[in-house]
Amino acid sequence: MGRFTDWLLNEKNDSDVNNFDKSVMRRRKRIPSKESAYNADEEFNLKMAIYSPKTFEDVQRIIDHLKRKEPVVVELKSADKEILQRIMDFLSGAVYALSGSIANVNKNIYLLTPSGVTITVPINYGK
Repeated sequence: MGRFTDWLLNEKNDSDVNNFDKSVMRRRKRIPSKESAYNADEEFNLKMAIYSPKTFEDVQRIIDHLKRKEPVVVELKSADKEILQRIMDFLSGAVYALSGSIANVNKNIYLLTPSGVTITVPINYGK
């Protein structure tokens, strides 16, 4: 039989129990190597950008955020509808190419998310 089964069936003295506890504690205190170390702060360090683009350079910055897997809130408040349409066309193409999503949050406010980020909108939102 195994050590644990032997221990259960044959009442061992307290020194065996203490040795078992110490070996378990030694295993728990092992520190992983730097290559395999897991840092939860790095995994969940989410950054979000907010833009009101006025130039196509601003639009390129928005896309750079999406390429770095960062969601972006975009407020479109230009008077020229033709420029707004061109900006949205460009952003839509980039979001599609990066397998992201776009959600209309409010009038002229959009949430652009990279792949891997899900946008959930309640059924009664905006009603």
